Amino acid sequence: MSRRRIIPATGLAWMLPWYDPLVRICTNERRFKQRMLDLANLNPAHRVIDVGCGTGTLALSALGRVPSLSVVAVDADPRMLRRAARKTPRDHSAVWLRADAEHLPLADHSFDRVFCSLLLHHLEDAAKRRAISEMRRLLKPGGKLILADYFHPASSWARLRFLIVRCVDGWQRTRFHVVGDIERLLREAQFHDIQHDAHQATLLGTLRIYRATA
Repeated sequence: MSRRRIIPATGLAWMLPWYDPLVRICTNERRFKQRMLDLANLNPAHRVIDVGCGTGTLALSALGRVPSLSVVAVDADPRMLRRAARKTPRDHSAVWLRADAEHLPLADHSFDRVFCSLLLHHLEDAAKRRAISEMRRLLKPGGKLILADYFHPASSWARLRFLIVRCVDGWQRTRFHVVGDIERLLREAQFHDIQHDAHQATLLGTLRIYRATA
């Protein structure tokens, strides 16, 4: 992915050292990521991938719940992956892989669960579709995608807060989120049994968690 198309997770590369505390404060991170893990219904035999893993918080939390999981965590930003590797406890084992979400160098139907949190709003429309199609390709039949991202703001105040995200990531990249159209993208990628949690308020807008079956 070209530099022009990469939007660092904070929008500004110099802010990366503050990424973890910013995410914790601005997204109510513990609550929504623990809910993602609840929905995944993980078991020790599962092979799991976290697409757009950032600094690895979700992947490491999954291993904390089920230490025998096989976990691959992918991000396009090598700085994020280095930070994730430094956070990894000695008794945890994860594969940290540099790749972009549109072109995942992994075999078809090779994962039981795909996680994706707060990635899609960084991507252009066509890239969103390709990334979701790649996640669908990686899942075994009956496998689950657990996806969390910004949703149609639940109030005028939430819409105002979400303007911060829109200014950082761009009007075009965030338009699907403003209108709440992520579910349509999942259907286009041939996911079925699409379900979602009630929205969650955060300092930067409204989050929604989706669960969909391959």
